Amino acid sequence: MLGILVVDDCPDSVMTLQLLLQSWGHETLIAADGFQTLKRAELIELDVVILDIGMPGMDGYEAAKRLRQLDPQKPIIIALSGYCTDADVRRSLNAGFTAHLSKPVATEDIRKVLVICEKCLHWNPPAQSEDGSRPTVSLPARRSLEE
Repeated sequence: MLGILVVDDCPDSVMTLQLLLQSWGHETLIAADGFQTLKRAELIELDVVILDIGMPGMDGYEAAKRLRQLDPQKPIIIALSGYCTDADVRRSLNAGFTAHLSKPVATEDIRKVLVICEKCLHWNPPAQSEDGSRPTVSLPARRSLEE
């Protein structure tokens, strides 16, 4: 289970995605713009942010850059946008997004990306291998939104 913030300025889109994610067992919060995104990220440790790019006020690119300033590694930021040219995808990755999904998105594509996110966030290798060597990467254990 992941703690996910869904951000979109379209109320129908955000509610539909929230209901889908909750039906899969994820804890979800919603936000309508980049400013609300940053406020929630400062208050709650999130695993994933699914972020629209084209929003009034602070767009998704700027919100992603500011989230990365708060923490360069977490949350995982996924673009979910109608902006889907190669240049748009490169720009999103340069802004700090980890993945870029195009609208309209198939629910199976969202599920696949979230399965990968969950594996990355909850992967905790042993402190020492059988041969005595230490792993080169170790991710901290995550806490839930309710903690």
